[in-house]
Amino acid sequence: MRLLLFLLVLLLPTLASAQVCGDLVLDPGESCDDGALDADDGCDAACLIEPGWLCAEPLFFDGSWVVEDYIAAGSWVVAPDGDGVDSDAVDPTFFIAPFDANAAVQGFSVTVSAADDDFFGFAIGVEPGDSSNAAASYLLLDWKQGDQVHVTPAIEGMALSQVSGVPSWDEFWSHSDEVDGDGFVTELARAATLGNQGWEEDVTYEFLVQLADDSSLQVLVDGLLEFELPGPFADGSFALYNLSQVEVLFEQLSAEGSACSEVCGDGLLTPSDACDDANRSAGDGCATDCTVEEFWVCADEPSSCRGICGDGVVVGLECEDGNSDNGDGCSDACDAEHGFDCAPPFDLRVASPEGWGGSGDVWTVSADGLSATSSNDEDPVVLVAERDAMAAPLSFDVVVEAGDDDYIGWALGIEPGDESEPTADWLLIDWKQGDQNAYGEDAFEGLAISRVTGIPTQSEFWGHVGPVVELARATNLGSAGWVRDQSYAIDIEYSETQLQLWVDGVLELDLSGTFPAGSFGIYNLSQVGTTTSWTGDVGSLCLSECGDGSLAADEACDDGDLDPADGCDASCAVEAGWVCDEGDPSFCEPDSDGDGVGDSVDNCPDEPNGDQVDTDGDGPGDACDVCPFDDPDDTDGDGVCDSDDPCPADAADDTDGDGVCDSDDPCPLDAADDTDGDGVCDSDDPCPLDFPDDTDGDGVCDSDDLCPVDLADDTDGDGVCDSDDPCPLDAADDTDGDGVCDSDDLCPLDNPDDTDGDGVCDTDDPCPLDSPDDTDGDGVCDTDDPCPIDDPDDTDGDGV
Repeated sequence: MRLLLFLLVLLLPTLASAQVCGDLVLDPGESCDDGALDADDGCDAACLIEPGWLCAEPLFFDGSWVVEDYIAAGSWVVAPDGDGVDSDAVDPTFFIAPFDANAAVQGFSVTVSAADDDFFGFAIGVEPGDSSNAAASYLLLDWKQGDQVHVTPAIEGMALSQVSGVPSWDEFWSHSDEVDGDGFVTELARAATLGNQGWEEDVTYEFLVQLADDSSLQVLVDGLLEFELPGPFADGSFALYNLSQVEVLFEQLSAEGSACSEVCGDGLLTPSDACDDANRSAGDGCATDCTVEEFWVCADEPSSCRGICGDGVVVGLECEDGNSDNGDGCSDACDAEHGFDCAPPFDLRVASPEGWGGSGDVWTVSADGLSATSSNDEDPVVLVAERDAMAAPLSFDVVVEAGDDDYIGWALGIEPGDESEPTADWLLIDWKQGDQNAYGEDAFEGLAISRVTGIPTQSEFWGHVGPVVELARATNLGSAGWVRDQSYAIDIEYSETQLQLWVDGVLELDLSGTFPAGSFGIYNLSQVGTTTSWTGDVGSLCLSECGDGSLAADEACDDGDLDPADGCDASCAVEAGWVCDEGDPSFCEPDSDGDGVGDSVDNCPDEPNGDQVDTDGDGPGDACDVCPFDDPDDTDGDGVCDSDDPCPADAADDTDGDGVCDSDDPCPLDAADDTDGDGVCDSDDPCPLDFPDDTDGDGVCDSDDLCPVDLADDTDGDGVCDSDDPCPLDAADDTDGDGVCDSDDLCPLDNPDDTDGDGVCDTDDPCPLDSPDDTDGDGVCDTDDPCPIDDPDDTDGDGV
């Protein structure tokens, strides 16, 4: 037990000093601690600052803070608990903290509870003794309640300045070095939303200041990012500031734990941000308080904002014509279409007031910018709208609701600055209520049109004299004045060559000529209570310009000029016999067959074939290709297309009709070609069936020659070819087989022929073995006769 207690005693200091997130104490490794472990409150469950937030630690005011006064002493009264300090001052005074400005995010609130309109703020880098230090250098943020001149002027609003040396009182006052001193105050920037807006009495403002030496300076006022300047910045102390303002209360934002605030304007979305586009500008869709402005829609992080397309209000859009049609200049996504210029809707809020002899700013413009009322009771004035007078018809109502009998009217072709432009040239339509002599000139009742050049005087406007040259008076109202409290509908169509004006539907002015281009304006001369209200199209005005070289949807062509006979006429229509492409500018060329394909690329320039089909891909289109399915068409030029030609490479095709094209036929004139295969075509072969043809050269083909190798064949006609016949001259050859051909054999029937050599063939010799045969003629051959020479041989028979 004692051992356990001993171990607990040893561990208690460690447990007490352990890092605990959510205990309102900023421990090592924590960047914030707001006493909670919730998400989306700036300080997460790990006590780390969440993206898009700044968190400040409690700021305590105590005796360690130092007062630094310029000239006379200021008053800094610290609350007993150190949670605030009350300041009153006449001269510049600082309450300097005992820590560097970049040690942490500094957070405090400020409330002014007394009438006055001077400065309070804070400083970064100021040090005790800087009121007399010629080398002093620090940043000063001060906030003036209203414009005021005290030797030098001070401007309402919040500003950040660089202070160097020891400035004079007036240099602190005016942010300048215009007054002798040993230093100067140079203004660096004005606050994003509060730069020209003063603080209000009894309103509490919360400040968060983050200084990073190598990064940036950020200043938030009520969560809005008013300053974001790139570093680096020098180290130095943080201080509160007062100049000539009483009852300024500086208080801590939190008595313990971190005080976190969302940063509006850093591009990061936090729970209360509907948008954050990383700037502090209004009018871009995301307001200075990170709310989405009217008529806008925002998405992504940082937010990208765009006007709501189709609602008829042009904000953050190229155009807005109130419809979702394409091809009219403004697309269904409210983008200006190719070849169109889109002017903003009619909006007198952005009109330019002009005045001759006095101020032209006598107009009260309605909230929607569609009407303006004049309070002018003296000089000629024109409110010049951002509306091209020639771009489209002009329609508006006008009514005079105050007494007097002077001029109302309208300007055409005028431009901002023409009141002081010696070369100005514009048209003035003015309507006088009654005849009157003033300014030394007579003005006559009625509606008239004049041309204004240069810079007329008031009297010249009044009497239509000098550079105000009257061109015509209205048909019906030329001598009739306007009537008070009666509304008139005015319609004007204006071009470079014609002007027409209708009043309540009646054509009062109709002029032709050469007229100046420019804007539309509302005119008034010495007449109060005149209200002009626009009744025309309030959407964007999108127009294409023929001849500008940019092809728009309402143009068939645009070749960059208005010349005729070049394919594209002066109205940007394609001329007959031409075709134009869709380039910028359009390229036009002749189209002889009128098929919509230019001659230079038409595969049948003389035959209409808009489809340009070329089935065989040989260049000419099917419409003019004699053989549309063949490439090449007729190789052998025989007038038969290759696809139909049995022999597309032969003009004669198959002369001998043997089914073999002449170009492939060794014997194009012979159907049999070379029957005997001897290399000689049958038509040239004397023996087309023989190979060889006539071996023995006897003029008889071997196939017909009984003896194809014998020239004589069978001389003796015995049916045996001479070459095989032992006796080619004898039909019997060797009848007796004695080896002697009959023609050479004395005894062709005998073998032997004449045994006894008596000249008588054995077959004819009665005694073929005797010569003589029968000497004694007894009929017995000598060889057989015992007595060859006796006849009778042995009469007596005695053997002798």
